[in-house]
Amino acid sequence: FLKRLLKDNNDVVISFEETFPIFYKNRLIQIINSLEQVLYPNIHNAKLFSKYSYLFRKKRNLKHAKKIICYHEKTKKEINEKLNIPENKIEVLKPFFYNSLPSNSLINIKNKHSISWDYLVYNSWVWNSKNIKRLLECLKEINKTTKLSLIVLWNQTSSDIEFREMVINMWLTQNVIFVWEIIDNELWAYYNQSNGLVHPVIYDSFPFCLSEALNYNTPIISSSLEEIESIFGKNIQYFHALSKNDMVQNIWTLL
Repeated sequence: FLKRLLKDNNDVVISFEETFPIFYKNRLIQIINSLEQVLYPNIHNAKLFSKYSYLFRKKRNLKHAKKIICYHEKTKKEINEKLNIPENKIEVLKPFFYNSLPSNSLINIKNKHSISWDYLVYNSWVWNSKNIKRLLECLKEINKTTKLSLIVLWNQTSSDIEFREMVINMWLTQNVIFVWEIIDNELWAYYNQSNGLVHPVIYDSFPFCLSEALNYNTPIISSSLEEIESIFGKNIQYFHALSKNDMVQNIWTLL
């Protein structure tokens, strides 16, 4: 890839790849969504060699970059403090949510997945900061007195082995439905027929994954993070990400 870049001899390269080729020294603009993988490394990246190898590549890449663009002032501060990158190289660009039109599909999601009760949607990733275990604990607690399902959207999340094993170990296989390869004209139905979307993360920069729920007017309950509250204000419902009881109580309000 580096050879191709040098051969192309571009005037400027815009990259979303956090560990862009470290020996590329031409004009580079690096776009950083968040420092999630630095602050909340997974088991593999937490190993000593992997951790420092990743940090070395990331810091070298950012130091070579002509300009760094992130989505929130908090991320800018984290890049400066955690990676020792000068603030004058970092710019904050406010992103936005996209709009799409609802489909006219008449599919019944509950019938399709043999669900006889209400369900919530989860469409975040499976990184350590996504707080999945606590969400499943809340689901298990709620199902002691009523029936509630969780439909997990997004291919990579649905195919995650660790997530699936967690569901099995907590005896929630009847309550958690993994869905992938969703037909475009059916996506709106998953949101429209749900009781809401739950976003239990303990760290976020810009919640792109809330775009679809917002577009389809689906109720959203989310962790009370500064970055999210600054966007949605009082238009969605919040809970404390580290409190199982608070999360349970807020989920109950959607049922």
